[in-house]
Amino acid sequence: MEARMMHIAGALDVLVKLFQRHFNQNRTKAQRCTAIIPPRLESKLQDTIALAARYTHIDFLNEEDLTLSRVRSLANPSTAYNVDLRLIGCECGRPNLDYLPCAHMMFAANSKGSNCTHFMLHKNTVAGWKEQYPSTLEFKVPTDTEVAAHRLMGSAIKLPPVLRRSKGRPKRPKTKALYRYFR
Repeated sequence: MEARMMHIAGALDVLVKLFQRHFNQNRTKAQRCTAIIPPRLESKLQDTIALAARYTHIDFLNEEDLTLSRVRSLANPSTAYNVDLRLIGCECGRPNLDYLPCAHMMFAANSKGSNCTHFMLHKNTVAGWKEQYPSTLEFKVPTDTEVAAHRLMGSAIKLPPVLRRSKGRPKRPKTKALYRYFR
C-alpha cells in the first residue's frame, strides 16, 4: 500500500518497520562477520593492499620505535612520502580524505609488523561495526490501546490532494533584456 494513501500514523508505522528490518539485517551481518575489515571497506582497500605489496624500499627515520618512515613513490623514485604511524598520517593526503590508510602507511605498517586496522578509525573496523548494532537494542511494540486508537484515527485524517502539473509548455516569467535596464 502506498504511504500517500495512508494517514500519517500509518505511514510512519510503515517507515518504522522498514527501518527495523534494515537495522536487524545489518545487525545480523555485523554479528556474523569474522574478518578484520568489514566487507564494505574490504573492496575499497583491495587496490591499496595490492599497491602496498609493490613497494620495496623504506627508510625508517627513527630506529627505536619505527613509527617515522619515508616511503619512495613507485611512479617517481625521487619523490618520497613521510609516514607517521603515531599520528596516523602521510604526506600523500589520502588518510585525511577518507580516513583509510594509504598504500604508504600499509607498507610502513607491514614493514614494522603491525596490522593496518591500528591505523583506521574504530568505526571502520569490524569491532566498531558490531558496536553500531548492539544486540540489546529492542524496538518498542505498540500496545492494544495504541493500535485501537490508531485505527480510529484513520477515518478522521484526510490528506490534501496530490498536485498535478498543468498540461502544455511550462510558463516562465518574461525577463527584460539587459540593455533595457541601462536606458
